[in-house]
Amino acid sequence: VVELGANHTGEIALLAQISQPDIALITNAGQAHLGEFGSRDNIARAKGELFMALQPQAWVIINLDDDYAPYWMQHRRNRPERMKTFAVNNPQADIYAAPNDASPTGWQVHTRKHSWPLTVNNPARHQIYNALATLACGLVLGLDMPGMLDTLAQFEAPDGRQKPITLDGILLIDDSYNANPQSVMAAIDVLSGYARRKIFIFGDMGELGDAAPGLHGQMGVYAADKAIDEVYTIGQLSAAAGKAFVMRQTTGKTRHFQTLEAAQAFFNHYSLRDSVILIKASRFMRLEKLVGFLQNCYPPRTFAMQGETRNRQSGRLQASVQG
Repeated sequence: VVELGANHTGEIALLAQISQPDIALITNAGQAHLGEFGSRDNIARAKGELFMALQPQAWVIINLDDDYAPYWMQHRRNRPERMKTFAVNNPQADIYAAPNDASPTGWQVHTRKHSWPLTVNNPARHQIYNALATLACGLVLGLDMPGMLDTLAQFEAPDGRQKPITLDGILLIDDSYNANPQSVMAAIDVLSGYARRKIFIFGDMGELGDAAPGLHGQMGVYAADKAIDEVYTIGQLSAAAGKAFVMRQTTGKTRHFQTLEAAQAFFNHYSLRDSVILIKASRFMRLEKLVGFLQNCYPPRTFAMQGETRNRQSGRLQASVQG
């Protein structure tokens, strides 16, 4: 499996020519690297370079819910039999997921002929899309759907990728690996589903160009609209999020820190117990250091907090999420 990344036009075309993939997948077109590309249209075109470089026998897999799906599908209009689509709540896709209260997992995955319960150990909607993309690749490879679903149900998030960590009086969601506006909003959606005190610790997002100040402010507005209780920002650009947050939600708490060290000094004396905390920022902010700091400040106890339980055999956190 090869991930082709780029921050300039033409880079994916070159990488695709080198790697010559048998299966090519585009998950979505967001706003990552917006500063380099200039617009989402240019980002979508750059990602479409992947399909333009494929051999005729290669498969393409496309998120049918993405705004740019019709554009990407044009690149394979001559080989529709070598294309699969995935979506949420969209029966037009070859494979799609839909909420199902009768299902023990709350989700059901459908193909053209069959359906199965879908278990994803992460409540974020974008993880449902990731699961569907994975299943679509597996179907192309001829893998057994029940077997794939069993394996998928055992998946646990790696460090920095919305990994839940149970501490003393805290559920910490470590999403510190990277950030762009879409992924930040998706993470806030997860945080908003908890009934306890909700705290968002947000660091700068990189490579957004001239749109950066406004996009950071939008994250604060989004957190306010999702009823987050406290927003703490670290860096330079993220200060706009805190300001927008308290303007939108006057009862909310916020504080800005220029450096990680200043934030650590504050949290060393400010109680975070009885809360769910989301930590998210772009890679260069290195907020995994704050994750480690909080783990040292609030080492886990052996009992389970109300609202969360831990499977004794697997150690997997099972968080009760509302919404």
